[in-house]
Formats: sequence, C-alpha cells, structure tokens
Amino acid sequence: MHDSAFLTDALSGADAAFLMIPPNVAAPDVLDHMRQVGESIARAVRAAGLKQAVHLSSIGADQPAGTGPVVGLFHQEARLNAIAGLQVAHLRPAYFMENLLAHIGLIQHLGIMGSAMRPELVSPMVATKDIAAKAAELLDRGFAAGSVHYVLGPQNYTQQEVAQAIGVAIGRPELACVQFPYADARQGMIGAGLSESMAGLYDEMTRNMN
Repeated sequence: MHDSAFLTDALSGADAAFLMIPPNVAAPDVLDHMRQVGESIARAVRAAGLKQAVHLSSIGADQPAGTGPVVGLFHQEARLNAIAGLQVAHLRPAYFMENLLAHIGLIQHLGIMGSAMRPELVSPMVATKDIAAKAAELLDRGFAAGSVHYVLGPQNYTQQEVAQAIGVAIGRPELACVQFPYADARQGMIGAGLSESMAGLYDEMTRNMN
C-alpha cells in the first residue's frame, strides 16, 4: 500500500474503486502509518485519473481529534475530497459486528465478555456485508462528490445485550459483559499483539465513547 506506482497500475482503467486504509494494529505509530498509506493512495488516484470511488471511513470521522485511530480517516476524507476530478463518497459505518469475534478467547477461558467499554453503553453496530452492499448501491444509483453515508444496523445495542444474545446462541445464557479498568484493557491489547500506539489510540477512543 506504500507503493504508489503499484497502486496506480491497479487503478488505471478502472471505472470506479473501493478505497480503504487497511488496519495495521502492530504499527509503532499507527496514525503516521495511516498518513503514509493515505497519501500513497491519493497519489495513485491522481496518477491513474480515477473518476469515481467509494471510501471506507468510519463513524466519528467528522471529528479531528479524540477518536483514536479514526482520526486518520478524518484526514483521509479531506485528502480524497481535495483531488480534482474525483467523485468520492465516504462510508461511515458503525462498529463491525465481526469485531466481537475477539471475545472468543475470554468466553472460552473465563466465561465472560469484556473490555473497557461500559456494559450499559448503547452504540450502533453493523455487519461488514452491509457495508459492501451500501458501496455497491451507491455506485449503482450515483452520489454527490464528497458525500457522507452512515451505515448503521437496524438498532443500537449495549454490550450487555450483545453478551446476552451471544450467550443464548452458544448455550450460555448467563454470559455477562464485564468492564475492565482502562490500564488492564490496554495491557491486554498489548499482550494480544497490538502496538503501544494502537493500544493507546483504542484507549483514547473508548474513554471518549464512555
């Protein structure tokens, strides 16, 4: 993704593209990594003369600070909006339901779900397949340049409601969601392979969500 020449070749001749900055949770400086990749993508879009794109951003990308790794997407939206001749739509999905798979180890070994997020915090969630469907829909019916499109699930959920739904599905109706202290959650993320940079950004995001 840092190779603009490779990306230019990939985009050349395309009618449209789905653009995203792939996550790198082990990067020593996550926001700088996102800047480098974002600039590489923007250079390739210009060089290839791409006319239309759907960009995977995130809920919270309207905020310039305080959203952890989403700050990198705030800057990427601006980067793409500044490209002359590019008609881009920004998708701002909610929390991916697939991210809940990260709880499997806790459920198996400790019999709980848990994070630093408040169990009673209500938040939107979305399945990633619905993001793809929205991208296809936009390319099919058209969109305004620089437009923003939120992709949310049918309802919002608390983390405890999520735990209850998963518990029922796996035969553990007593499954509970536990809130961990911020420091413990951060050390747990580092222990799972996240860089201190990413763990710090997630910590920032979670504190502000709470």
